[in-house]
Amino acid sequence: MRSTLSPAFTSSKIRLMVPFMEEAGNQMIAALMKKTAETGGPIQVECKDLTSRYANDVIASCAFGLKRLKLTLFSKDTTNFFISLVLDTMKNREENNIIRPDMIHLLMEAKKEWSDTDLVAQAVLFFIGGFETISIGMSFTLYELALHPEVQERLAQEIKETHSKSEGKLDFDLIQNMQYLDMVISEVLRLWPPGILLDRICCKDYNMGKPNKHEKRDFILRKGDLIAIPVFSIHRDAKYFPDPEKFNPERFSDENKHLINSMTYMPFGFGPRNCIGSRFALLEIKMLIYQVLLRMEVSPCEKTCIPSKLLSIGLWSPELNMLFLIWAVVLFATLYLYLRSVYTKFSASGVKNPPTIPLLGNVLPLLLRRRHFADDIDVYYNQYPEERFFGRYEFLNPLVVVRDLELIKKIAIKDFEYFIDHRGFSDEKVMNGKTCDQL
Repeated sequence: MRSTLSPAFTSSKIRLMVPFMEEAGNQMIAALMKKTAETGGPIQVECKDLTSRYANDVIASCAFGLKRLKLTLFSKDTTNFFISLVLDTMKNREENNIIRPDMIHLLMEAKKEWSDTDLVAQAVLFFIGGFETISIGMSFTLYELALHPEVQERLAQEIKETHSKSEGKLDFDLIQNMQYLDMVISEVLRLWPPGILLDRICCKDYNMGKPNKHEKRDFILRKGDLIAIPVFSIHRDAKYFPDPEKFNPERFSDENKHLINSMTYMPFGFGPRNCIGSRFALLEIKMLIYQVLLRMEVSPCEKTCIPSKLLSIGLWSPELNMLFLIWAVVLFATLYLYLRSVYTKFSASGVKNPPTIPLLGNVLPLLLRRRHFADDIDVYYNQYPEERFFGRYEFLNPLVVVRDLELIKKIAIKDFEYFIDHRGFSDEKVMNGKTCDQL
């Protein structure tokens, strides 16, 4: 399935989508210019809302050939909407011999090999993957540019000079050849990677080696065990990126980028199961920034969160009901002896892991919204600097978090056959379980 979809995301195909992105950007700029004209000065914009609308329009056009796409994901109505949208569009194009270089066209070419559910599922995946993650990346780019006016000024100058030389014509090669724009986006994706944690399921027993230089025993992953690569933490590790919290596009200049180990920078994953749409995502982010800075400036306002902080989202409020707490204590006490034996997988093998709480493992800070998931993993990542990998429990489920770059490379490339699958949360019988990232 992935091999069938891959041709849609080559440079030769992606370049054909530039006009669709440009049109969506022009409409966005026109709306913003209208607001500034009405107020006679600067306007406050919620960047996530702005970039979500832009990403929505781009995906609607590039994937489905639509002008607008308004929907709520995963409801029955949404499922029916996508089924009708994709299949009716295909039927219309076949009957009228319409060819448009977008996702639907590629799916039509693969139609003989796939079921209708498979076809619709890939279109849904393209929408989801190209909407939320890209809009977040664009939001963080605008945020960092607002906080670093010197970077914004230099980038705006490159954009305006490029625009002048091209006489206002915007194409794929022009965007790709903008060096400083690429440096800025690369640094944003280092600080704010779309995938903060990459997971793999072990599909057959695998020897991880020793967790540290002192342990004499190897650790064996069993079939079905889960491992994770802490991308967010690796990207912010001072061992790999000096002064890692600083926004510094110069890290990716021609003079410096050779100093970056390829396994320390993986905003779109790595190996055979890296993000299939990374070229599309990069182009879309660059197009938006190009069009915004060509005509506008961005700056912080009183609502801007400085310094930035990832929002903690838990399953319930910290203001827990006292009766619930009492019953929870009773339950934990009852199960303590049993659960103590559950949490011995790592300690019995010499693999370090943080202290656990019965039933919850190591997820209590997340449930109480004390920190974001990325920050939570980062705490443990920095707690074990000498370990090649360490353990963590998600409720009763063990998770091996890999720190060692050489081991990550083996898992991702050399020994990929042991780690083919991602963790999935969907039933393969339903539409969102049929996407190429779930199978």
